[in-house]
Amino acid sequence: MSPLRPAEQLLQSLGVTQPQEIDLEAIAYDQGAIVKYRPLEGCEARIVGFGERAIITVDNRALPSRVRFSTAHELGHWQNHRGRSLICRAEDIGNARRRALDPERIADNYAADWTSPGVVDSS
Repeated sequence: MSPLRPAEQLLQSLGVTQPQEIDLEAIAYDQGAIVKYRPLEGCEARIVGFGERAIITVDNRALPSRVRFSTAHELGHWQNHRGRSLICRAEDIGNARRRALDPERIADNYAADWTSPGVVDSS
């Protein structure tokens, strides 16, 4: 059996067993972050954190699937890069040439874990 990825570990710790039980706003809140929806310019989402609290702001004009991915991406930054100052530029989005340890790639992979159908282990 392969080791659980961070998203799976968190879901297990929260008792989530089915994909339809994944409520990213509630999970973010549990992790010390609140999600707000506002029009944004120049990005689809951002996170501002201080100490153990953060605000994730997501562009409310985006498609629902993009809102979900962007929320999970910012939650990935909160889980993996807390305390760091990061700026995501437009050219960072979808850039497959990024290094494996690049913060944007890590956050994208984390978000993909939340939004892929197999994220919850049904065993």
